Amino acid sequence: MYQVEIGDKAKKRLSRLPAKHRRQVLEHILALKINPRPANSVKLEVLDGYRIACGEYRVAYTVSDELKLVRVYLVFQRGEGYPET
Repeated sequence: MYQVEIGDKAKKRLSRLPAKHRRQVLEHILALKINPRPANSVKLEVLDGYRIACGEYRVAYTVSDELKLVRVYLVFQRGEGYPET
């Protein structure tokens, strides 16, 4: 099982989401503990790591297999494009 760490920018964005969307995104993030590379994950080319879709939102994160750690660094709305990290 992996440990999940949520970065400051991602925490700030999560706190601004409506409760329904926040719950949905957090469920997807917590599921990364069991499988950090689920079937709907996409390896990012421009940024480091992976991306998963959570309804209207996207979560960008990195995986360290050696440390068994998933670091979530971006949460953004679909259609926004990738914000600067």
